[in-house]
Amino acid sequence: MEAYERRMNALRQGEFVPPPDDGYDPAADLKAISGAHKKKAVDHDSYLSREQLQELRRVQQERVEAGKMRLLGMEIKQTMGVRMDGSIFED
Repeated sequence: MEAYERRMNALRQGEFVPPPDDGYDPAADLKAISGAHKKKAVDHDSYLSREQLQELRRVQQERVEAGKMRLLGMEIKQTMGVRMDGSIFED
């Protein structure tokens, strides 16, 4: 308690007061550095599987191709760029 009072009096008088634990801890530095370089755990933000995501990518690519073909005046298939998702239309 006496050390605390001395510290507070020094603060009130405007003197420089070093932190109470003024020692250097290299182990803490190494731990902080190793923690900063670790690979973060991957959060899966998507509820879709990898195959479903690949299918969506393929459909998007088809849509881009269909748009370019339209600009060139070419005929495109009706199903190009369409993704059917297990509906009643499938047999």
